[in-house]
Amino acid sequence: MRLDFEPNNPDLVRILDQLHVAFFTVDHELRVVGWSQGATELTGRPAAEVCGASVGALDSGGERGLATLCAKLWADQGCGVVNGLVTVVHKGGALLTLLGELRVAFDGERRVGIAGVLTALGVHMQANQRLAEVVSPERARRAFHQLVGESEAMAAVFEQLEQAAGVDVTVLIRGETGTGKELAARAIHASSRRKTAPLVCVNCAAIPEPLLESELFGHVKGAFTGATRDKIGVFEAASGGVLFLDEIGDLGPSVQVKLLRALQEREIRRLGSLKSVKIDVRIVSATHRDLAALVAAGQFREDLYYRIRVFELNLPPLRKRRGDLRLLAEHFLREFNAQHGRRVRTLSPEAWAALERYPWPGNVRELRNALEHAFVTVRGDVLELGNLPGEVGGASPEVQPLEEAHGEREQIVAALQQAGGKKALAASLLGISRVTLWKKLKRLGINPRYVS
Repeated sequence: MRLDFEPNNPDLVRILDQLHVAFFTVDHELRVVGWSQGATELTGRPAAEVCGASVGALDSGGERGLATLCAKLWADQGCGVVNGLVTVVHKGGALLTLLGELRVAFDGERRVGIAGVLTALGVHMQANQRLAEVVSPERARRAFHQLVGESEAMAAVFEQLEQAAGVDVTVLIRGETGTGKELAARAIHASSRRKTAPLVCVNCAAIPEPLLESELFGHVKGAFTGATRDKIGVFEAASGGVLFLDEIGDLGPSVQVKLLRALQEREIRRLGSLKSVKIDVRIVSATHRDLAALVAAGQFREDLYYRIRVFELNLPPLRKRRGDLRLLAEHFLREFNAQHGRRVRTLSPEAWAALERYPWPGNVRELRNALEHAFVTVRGDVLELGNLPGEVGGASPEVQPLEEAHGEREQIVAALQQAGGKKALAASLLGISRVTLWKKLKRLGINPRYVS
């Protein structure tokens, strides 16, 4: 995500000074150039003292230092956002344990610095104390890069992500739409030995199959009509780094064969070329589909399936990590406050109840979108029930309890599978009209294209 970087804009400074967070900006040389009033209140350090100094002067050093986090983000060409626990020295000498969320800032296409938000976790210690003595492992697991959660399910995910990052093998990430599969891939890349090399992401379902082969492997001039020049594919573009293949279950048979060869031989061949090119790329793939079932149905190669799932990681849907709902909502509130220049503190009890009641078929992505929608209409510092989208706030009569909605989803998916993805036939099997089926598909976040 891009963030306009205007540290000298007085209107921006005034807005940031009104937020209940510590906001700061750092230039490309990692010197502090912007320091909000909230940052002064949190650290006891006025802007006049901080601005112009190296970001390293703010923290205790070590791998949890703010300067280290900034330096890692600036050096990482493939990751635009990082977050994690940091320690910052208070003016009085104590160390503050904070949750930091940092973004690369752009001026057009040019990277010019870093913008960050610091949030207090309520932990204070003396300068000679170690962070590990104060912060419990459970508290430290509230975030892993851009993934947020403190439930047991997410603690297990964070541990698996660290394991996957430490070994250079292929990884298959499974999970429903909106659970954060790309964020997980970015976390693996950012924590691995390949973090200074590119991360290249490709959505296999978004590119027509005739073009996907060229996108992956590249082509030479004249390889097909319209190929007016040589083009490298994403395998070569990701050299030394990570190639993330999202929705890999949608690959056609021809591309599956060539992908398997690339993984086996560690080389690719551009379309129209007789020359093979050696590659050094780690493959991380993701899907919301049941690949084992596709293998059984003859729609996905078994040998490719085992090649891409040396390490398999499953992301839980939001309905199975309901304890993370408030933490996620508060995380998005902070994000949108900084992004939109607002000062929203919390949600009303009625709005919180609506969030808890809604089944979230679109998972974390749907929650984020619902709260950003609410920011468009909110006028005060509390999000009310009426600010939420109709289906979330309860305006839609079709909103159902979690268990009922989940059971309905399974019935519809089963009917679509039996009908081969044809909505008219699926509606007939369910005993409902096509219009009713269309409404249910939209409400439950089911894309019939991926159900066959």
